[in-house]
Amino acid sequence: MARNSLHIAYQHTSHGTHVFRGLSGLQDYKAGDESLFGVTNNSPTPDKLDFRDYSIAGYAEPGIDAADLSRNETAFIQATRNFLDDTDNSEINVIMWSWCNIALLP
Repeated sequence: MARNSLHIAYQHTSHGTHVFRGLSGLQDYKAGDESLFGVTNNSPTPDKLDFRDYSIAGYAEPGIDAADLSRNETAFIQATRNFLDDTDNSEINVIMWSWCNIALLP
């Protein structure tokens, strides 16, 4: 089952919260879904999808902001490499990034 084999690290800007909220909402749809669609947020638990929200930006190079890629479009590359190089993250097998351009348009 995916919930036992996927270990997801996710980084995003504000609109990206909808992904985790959607996953969390599935647990409340009908009776039994809390088990079928069980998901954790930054605390792996057996038989629940291991989802680590806002987990990668802190791995950016010093002085580089990888939290909002509309300010630095390539910061995610090294931040992701640094995250995956950290042995504390060795079980992660899915990386997800989501961002929007929140810059003001003319």
